[in-house]
Amino acid sequence: METINWTDFGNLRVLIAVRLARCEEECRRKAAARETAGATRYSISATGSGDSLESIRKCLIGKQLPDNRPHPPNLRAKDPSFSARIMLAVNDRFAGNAPAVYNAAKSSRQTYSQIISDETHKVDKTTAIRFAFALQLSLQEAHTLLKSAGFAFSSSDRRDCILQACLEADPPVWNLDTVNLLLKEYDVDFQF
Repeated sequence: METINWTDFGNLRVLIAVRLARCEEECRRKAAARETAGATRYSISATGSGDSLESIRKCLIGKQLPDNRPHPPNLRAKDPSFSARIMLAVNDRFAGNAPAVYNAAKSSRQTYSQIISDETHKVDKTTAIRFAFALQLSLQEAHTLLKSAGFAFSSSDRRDCILQACLEADPPVWNLDTVNLLLKEYDVDFQF
């Protein structure tokens, strides 16, 4: 089994340790919130006679929304799609060299072509993450790319915490083979 030479990665071990500590704290916080929610789930009290459905409905209907509430977002304004963001990044960072990107993402030409040719093509989270690494994105850019595909990094998932640390490191770790070694080093049962 290959091991990581940590001297090559500077502060990456510290970043991973901090991210994993946050991950564990988030898991504890969510577990405590679930326990609290379970204990208070049925303790709703409404004004009126008893806790009947009708009295709860009357209580909720009587509440008015404030007049200073924000206006709804413009639903016609559209953020760039996942495929549009990939095309822009390939053209900007790799001078249109698409094979370099989809090979680095460990993806086939057919998969890349499907993503690019159809704006509504749905990808899984793993594919979106592989393209974020292949495009050599910063952590913020990776968040934006994942969001455009309908995903996000989870603060309670060890794999996502390690991946975020890789993107946040100085210099960033974009090579998926190295990322796989890091995941194996931290006993995360996942490989790209």
